[in-house]
Amino acid sequence: MSISRRAVLGGLAGASVLAAACYSLFRRPRADGHPNILLITADDLGLQLGCYGDSVNVTPHIDRLASSGIRFQHAYVTHGSCSPSRASILTGLYSHQHGMDGLAHLGYTLKPGLPTLFSVLHEAGYRTGLIGKNHVSGGLRGCDIEVPLSRLEAGKGVGRFAEVCRELFDQRDPRPFFLMVNYTDPHTPFEREVSGVPQQPVNPGDVSPFPFQKLDAPRLRERIAGYYNNLKRFDVGVGWLLEELAASGKAADTLVILTSDQGPPFARSKTTVYEAGLKVPLILRWPGKSAPGRVIEELVSMVDLFPTLCEIAGVQEASDNLDGRSLAPFLSGQPARWRRYLFAEFTSHGVQSFYPRRSVRDERYKLIVNLLAPRGNPARSMDGNGSWEVSRDAVYEGTQVRAAFDRYANPPKVELYDLMADPYEFVDLGDSPELEEVRRRLAAALQAWREKTGDPLLNETYLAEMTAHHDQLVRKGSRRYEGL
Repeated sequence: MSISRRAVLGGLAGASVLAAACYSLFRRPRADGHPNILLITADDLGLQLGCYGDSVNVTPHIDRLASSGIRFQHAYVTHGSCSPSRASILTGLYSHQHGMDGLAHLGYTLKPGLPTLFSVLHEAGYRTGLIGKNHVSGGLRGCDIEVPLSRLEAGKGVGRFAEVCRELFDQRDPRPFFLMVNYTDPHTPFEREVSGVPQQPVNPGDVSPFPFQKLDAPRLRERIAGYYNNLKRFDVGVGWLLEELAASGKAADTLVILTSDQGPPFARSKTTVYEAGLKVPLILRWPGKSAPGRVIEELVSMVDLFPTLCEIAGVQEASDNLDGRSLAPFLSGQPARWRRYLFAEFTSHGVQSFYPRRSVRDERYKLIVNLLAPRGNPARSMDGNGSWEVSRDAVYEGTQVRAAFDRYANPPKVELYDLMADPYEFVDLGDSPELEEVRRRLAAALQAWREKTGDPLLNETYLAEMTAHHDQLVRKGSRRYEGL
């Protein structure tokens, strides 16, 4: 007998009901005295920045932002795919709660009526706007101004971003603003330069293999160089944007946040729950409030941004059911009791890449549960990067690299990694008897989180139905998701 998604959600604490309860009694404040908020996102940016220790890339504008604000060393997206991750930023919910389990242009969408940063801050008296990439279907309620990519040279003209934002900064409006500025860089396609940016492009001979891959081949070095050039263009764009903010005279009253939606578009990163796919930069600068140059070591998640901005905007939450926690105490350097565990997931990217996984990590260890194992991962290539094919070269036979890519393609039910000894997850300790207690503890924490947040895939019948539904769509040759 078929089981509906609605029935599953109702039976597992009801994610829709839970979400509604989280926002049921927002109190609308006066916007007077609250800061402007400028939220900047990159597309597919991991920790490939100078301020995060990258030795290849020169990112002076982002590095300057980090030195004048606070930098989070362990910030994680909730889902290694663009639309679900961005939806979590906007809602403060995980993808299995907000319903957007894959890409917006492929048919996945937010559950109707969910509050977002746009709707909540608009109600709080903010002037709200989205500049650039949206990619969250159903997420613009409460957004006063939208400037789509079509007006920004398809997202590659970083100068146009700055020009549009200058016009918005200069508007004579007594309300504070909340602007979300979403660049498409460093997403593919990779260009050496666009309109002269960057002025000094990176060449294939300048780069090294990514440490989360340890693969070396001319075509991969060419792609890595292209990725860095897109990233250098993003850095220039951020510089121009912050120059316009300073010229408007509003920089001193503006909280600036810079982050990303997932890691680089290479295998073992994007569309996974490995560290390279989930770990992203997070920089906050609030003049007069944030301690310049401070580095935060605690585990933070993108679901923390929603409660953070609500608190800073003066919006009082009447419920503590949200999993995210406000980062505001870190801005002033106040000590904060923080989380022990951090959770993430992957369900789908497109129809063909449906392969649900859930993960939990603590200060040292990380556990991954692959819900469809021993069935293999259908998405071995990522944006055509060729890494899987290179990993088949004879030089990698018998190495940890080959084993890691084999596991990427055909993962076991459970993976366990010691991130202190093995930060890029090449050695699976899932069968290690010495870590049995660690494995049990993390598995219990993951199970409790899935139950608390109403993960519908806890229901084995529903998981089987969803898998069969995606299989049917693949057989039909469909690229778009058709909801159950």
